[in-house]
Amino acid sequence: MKLANVSEDLKAELFEVVLKIYMHCEGCAKEVKHCILKMEGVQTVDPNMEKNEVCVKGIMNPHKLVEFISKRGGRHAEVVKKTSVNTPGKQNKEDARSKMKKSKDDAAAPTTSHD
Repeated sequence: MKLANVSEDLKAELFEVVLKIYMHCEGCAKEVKHCILKMEGVQTVDPNMEKNEVCVKGIMNPHKLVEFISKRGGRHAEVVKKTSVNTPGKQNKEDARSKMKKSKDDAAAPTTSHD
C-alpha cells in the first residue's frame, strides 16, 4: 500500500491543465477559481467563462484535480489538455538568458578603431 502512495507522489509534477467546467456567470467563475486554489500544489488558476474552460498550473496530478473539484466544488470537470512543464525547459530558458547576457556583454565591449 505504501508503495502505491509513493508512486502517486512521483507522478505529481508541474502541469498546465485545461479543464472543461460549465460556468454560466462571473460568480461561477470566481467560485471555481477559489475552489481550485484551495488544492495543494496549485499555483495559478485562469478561468475563461466564454469557453467554459479553466487553465490551471501547478504541481499536482491532473486526475486528482478533477476529483478535488467534484468533491469540494460539486462541479463536473473534464481534462481537455494537459501539458507537463519539464525542468529541462527551465534549463533551456536559463541557457537562453545566459546567451542574451553574453551577447549584451559583447555588444558593450569597447571596439578599437583604426584611424
